[in-house]
Amino acid sequence: PGYNSNSADRPERRSLREFEMTSAISRRILQLAVVVIVALLPVLTEAYLRDDFQETYCWTTNLDTNINDVPSVCTDNVNLEWIVPPKRRVDEISNIETVFKVSIKASALNPVGGILHANLHACKEILGTCTPLIGEIPGLIIQSSVQMAPLTPENGSHYTATFRDSLRLGSGDWVMVAHVNFNATRTVNSTSRCSSSSSSGGGNSTVQRLFIEAATGREVTSQNQLGYLQTTAEVFVVVVACVAFCFYAYVLFLVLNVENPQLWRHNFFSLALMNVVGAVIFTATVFLRTLYMTDATCIAWLWTAVVGFSLMFTPVYEQAVFFFFFPPQRLNNIQHRRQSKTNDDGDGAAVVANRREGMPKIREQLAAVFTTLILGVNVILLAGWMAAETPRARDRPDPDEDFEEFRDRCEDTSLSLAFTGALVTICGILVISALVFLWMAKRHSFQMYALMRMRRGVTIIASVAITTVVIDAAFTEDPELNFLVRSLAIISASVAGTHWI
Repeated sequence: PGYNSNSADRPERRSLREFEMTSAISRRILQLAVVVIVALLPVLTEAYLRDDFQETYCWTTNLDTNINDVPSVCTDNVNLEWIVPPKRRVDEISNIETVFKVSIKASALNPVGGILHANLHACKEILGTCTPLIGEIPGLIIQSSVQMAPLTPENGSHYTATFRDSLRLGSGDWVMVAHVNFNATRTVNSTSRCSSSSSSGGGNSTVQRLFIEAATGREVTSQNQLGYLQTTAEVFVVVVACVAFCFYAYVLFLVLNVENPQLWRHNFFSLALMNVVGAVIFTATVFLRTLYMTDATCIAWLWTAVVGFSLMFTPVYEQAVFFFFFPPQRLNNIQHRRQSKTNDDGDGAAVVANRREGMPKIREQLAAVFTTLILGVNVILLAGWMAAETPRARDRPDPDEDFEEFRDRCEDTSLSLAFTGALVTICGILVISALVFLWMAKRHSFQMYALMRMRRGVTIIASVAITTVVIDAAFTEDPELNFLVRSLAIISASVAGTHWI
């Protein structure tokens, strides 16, 4: 469409575009063909590229007959080893520094001309097979510059050469290969199936001219180096937390505008205010317990978690105890005993006061006791932890892993595990006992609906806690999943903790 027949150069331009397009397609097809061939290599030959990263593998060519041996584990005549191996996990923006050494047994092979080629290769693990015999394919196979070096006699038994090289990998799972090749001669008996026509004299042996490729591999994971809020999981958690904060603001607005005098008399305002403030603090833990922990956040998140949960759950626990241990019949008995005592004293005004203030006074006493116990014990334990040992971010969980994309954990020591176990045990006992009290309690009329809301809230808290523990234990190698589940569990428990209001 739109072809101008008066333009003399239009057909030539079209031909040039077609040629460039055809060339680009051909290059892509060639690259894909190489990938397919590489993926099929494990079927054709044994190779370290899939599961053996300990042995040295050799490709040997007889230069006299041009016969290529099937790639296989090298004999003890040739050995290629990592002196400084690449780290298992690396940062994609850093060079991976390595040192590797080749050793050739002098009694078996006579090297000619030293090492002709030495470098590093790396293949994406999705290829399944990595061989140094295939050239560079952008994004899939990369290699370093070629080095050469003479071979040096070592202890009179081996010829050796050592190479220092580096490579930078894009993010992903790779197989890194140290690769060398050299010429050598080998004397064999004339009866050997591989004997050549080049005689060494006497007719009893021949000299083979060989070209040998040797390689050894290692798995490497190259990871992005990101910071806070640079992952989708963290952004999602922040958005959900902000929605939760809007919910808390709405609940607090309702609490502050309560006009029912009965609720005020039953210590509702102080319990609800403590509950909402605790939920806000507990939810804020998700901003501190992230995928990129520092020494400061390792300290801060413990305080927000412990103080926030204690403030949030104390009103819930007080009501669970009240529902279970103080059913209407028992409350009536308490009020009757107080009324009888007051009647004996002959003070009619006190009779009315005791009747009105009996239950609210009990609830005030329960709230004071449980606030002191729960918050006090947890804070004392946490303060003792901080005094004995300051929590720190974990830099290197494994000496072989120089870099981690996610640093989502703090340093684990025997002392920190002991304090963590104590705090988790206390909180677990509180949640389980509150759940038991609420499901065993009985109420009627409007109090039944209050009890049902309490049951629902504590059941959600227990459920998300168990789910988080199970997922964290089952998927220890997936920091993003654990972070997402843990953060959503904290937010869910905080919202469920205010459900009774």
